Parts: sequence; C-alpha cells; structure tokens
Amino acid sequence: MSNPLATAETAYQLSGTLDIYNCEALRQTLSDYLKTAADPVLDLSGTTACDLAGLQLLCSARRTASQSGRPLRIRAVPQILLDHLEAFGLPPDLLAEGTTP
Repeated sequence: MSNPLATAETAYQLSGTLDIYNCEALRQTLSDYLKTAADPVLDLSGTTACDLAGLQLLCSARRTASQSGRPLRIRAVPQILLDHLEAFGLPPDLLAEGTTP
C-alpha cells in the first residue's frame, strides 16, 4: 500500500492491497485526511485487491465524512470492490462515484 498522494483537488490516491493487514494504518491516515480536506476525494484506481476489512474501512470513511458535512467522493472503484458489494447484496453506489469499465 502506498501512501496517499495529495493532488490539486485534494484527492488521495490509494494503490496496492486494502486488507486486514494494513487497514489500521490506513484508518488513521484516512481519518487525518478527512479532518483536513475541504472536498475529500479518494481515488482507488491503483487498488489491486481488497478484502472485507478494506471494504468496511471505505464504507466507514464515507460515513464519517458525510457526518462531518463534507461527503467523501470515491472514484475509479476497481471491479474487485464492486464484486464484493454485489456478493453482499449492496448497491454499487455505496462506494462509487465512477467505476472502472
């Protein structure tokens, strides 16, 4: 998992695996980002794998941001996450602003 990279639009770029082994560190990183970003955007285009812990972390981050009045936009959601959502009977728009083809 690489460190998030801030861009001009305050997006965080995540890459690698979102799994139980790195969720705790990522939870703190996302928490810090959500406290400071005026328009939080999470770009998952570099994410190669995700387990249920990673999916839960993303849902939690989105809920936390919404409660603070600054909704988190998640873009470029990879197919693996969409497959997890489908497997659990959850709608794709739970995470996605835009999905990969």
